[in-house]
Amino acid sequence: MTAEPAPGKREDRLGALVGDLLDDLATKSLSPAASSVAAMSIAFAAALTAKAARRSAAEMESAAATAAQADSLRRRALALASLNAEAYELAISTLASSAEGEKPPTPADGGEDRDLEIRDALARTSDALSRLLEVACDVCLLANLVAKQGKPGAQADAAVAATQAEAGARAAMELIEINLLSDELEDAKREARDALATASEAAGHALAAAL
Repeated sequence: MTAEPAPGKREDRLGALVGDLLDDLATKSLSPAASSVAAMSIAFAAALTAKAARRSAAEMESAAATAAQADSLRRRALALASLNAEAYELAISTLASSAEGEKPPTPADGGEDRDLEIRDALARTSDALSRLLEVACDVCLLANLVAKQGKPGAQADAAVAATQAEAGARAAMELIEINLLSDELEDAKREARDALATASEAAGHALAAAL
């Protein structure tokens, strides 16, 4: 039987796993930044949901499928961490170039005017954040399921996962509201608010179920 690592050893391992990421976040570089942190929060929540589901195999008939879904959402959230960072950098670069009266250095230049390029950059940012919010909503729904049906000892993990994913969804919504000021993006904002409402409701139910 493999012995459990001593508390200090476990702490060192966790520090080694996340230390480089935290060091990168703490620099003054443009990215990774808020959107990547939100995506990572959602990825952690998905992983915790998968763990809670796997621990509940005896209580949940759908435990294996739920864990697999959570694994898929975790991978999507991680991919969106990079995609959101890239979209944010492009938007900032485009807006800065426009403010300086220079042509933005984008690959898909093609002679389009600056207004079109700015709209395209903002639309990419909106799309990346909206996709992230959708993933967060799905994680909340899965975590709520595990909190209601899972093993008593795993229900708390599922509830925490739901609140973590809801926090990530709220962060994505705030970034949409703050960064995307164009009236042309109102439909995207409305859909994002609906997704956040669903995530918040699921997180609330998960917390209630775990009490």
